[in-house]
Amino acid sequence: MVDEEEMDDEDEDSEPSNKYDKTNWSKTNTGIFCELAVEQMRLGNCPSGKMNTRGYKEMVQKFKERTNLNHAPKQFRNRWTQCKKLYTFYKFTMSQSGLGRKPNGAIRALEKWWKKTLRYSGFLKKFQLDSSECMKFSKFIPHYIDELHEMYHNVVVDGTSSTIAGDVNEEEEYEEEDELEAEEDGNDVDASPLSNSSRKRSSSTKDTTSKGEDNEIEQSLKLARECGATDGTEEFFMAIELFATRYNRTVFANINKNEARLTWLKMKCIGNKSSY
Repeated sequence: MVDEEEMDDEDEDSEPSNKYDKTNWSKTNTGIFCELAVEQMRLGNCPSGKMNTRGYKEMVQKFKERTNLNHAPKQFRNRWTQCKKLYTFYKFTMSQSGLGRKPNGAIRALEKWWKKTLRYSGFLKKFQLDSSECMKFSKFIPHYIDELHEMYHNVVVDGTSSTIAGDVNEEEEYEEEDELEAEEDGNDVDASPLSNSSRKRSSSTKDTTSKGEDNEIEQSLKLARECGATDGTEEFFMAIELFATRYNRTVFANINKNEARLTWLKMKCIGNKSSY
């Protein structure tokens, strides 16, 4: 089902007014938000996966008691949508078999993988990589991940067996990146250095996706958005999976009507869920 709510990179209600405080979605505040959301869900104030007005009002009151910050229900509604898309991305990355995991559970992937994935999935705008909240998964798994799971696991597709076009297996480069990260954090790394030959092979690895394939994927995703599969929805993430192959891109491009294209994506989502 296409999500009708849109997520702004900058919450339009983040600026303080005479009545409400500016939002500050730190790890602590987001954790509190998720705890309160789960509490309201268990009280029955989130039917069909959407928080109702009563639920938001209760969250606003209790959030103020715990943080001394006064927010409008609309600010919480925007954060709900943001967290949903954050969890959607988390489920997507966890289903990628070619990615590694760091000791703390974070996603271990090269910077170009993050750029490519976030670019195609609509989470990254103007290639400002560090500005994407999704990048937190490259450093740690949030302490509120269990709450996110309870909030959205029934309404988010995980993209099992999906791939991003142009993915390459470059595990030989991970160790070097981990060392650099550890040096920046001031931590020691217990790992054997790469041999000169390994480093040479790693540095010579090239992205296997041609510009033509990149353009095809971008055009296919543009058509997906036009038919109603907006960024962050189940249908959009399914499109990312499907468009990794030229066959699916060709089929989608030859469907003439937007309504039929969206129906095709929805059917693929249903088939993906039934295969678990």
